[in-house]
Amino acid sequence: MLRHSELEATRELSQVHQVESQTQANQAAAALTLSKKLQSTATKNQAKTIDLEIKRLDAAQAREVLSIIQVCFCIPEMSLAHLYCHSAIPTPSLSGLR
Repeated sequence: MLRHSELEATRELSQVHQVESQTQANQAAAALTLSKKLQSTATKNQAKTIDLEIKRLDAAQAREVLSIIQVCFCIPEMSLAHLYCHSAIPTPSLSGLR
């Protein structure tokens, strides 16, 4: 049979193991929490990066559309007349419409 001092030593050792076990469990939980936070932050950063890229593409598309509109609708009348004079396309005449 175990003596009293051996029994106390076994109890103390058991308590030490319990504390160490609890400490390891707490550290594992803290590591898991940090991992989840890191993953969440990375996901948010990815979403922001994608959103910024979409905005950049939208802006580029808007500049392209504006450029097309400027070319199509801002050509002066003289330039159109000049194009007709130097091409094989007959110049439109309003007198033929009367």
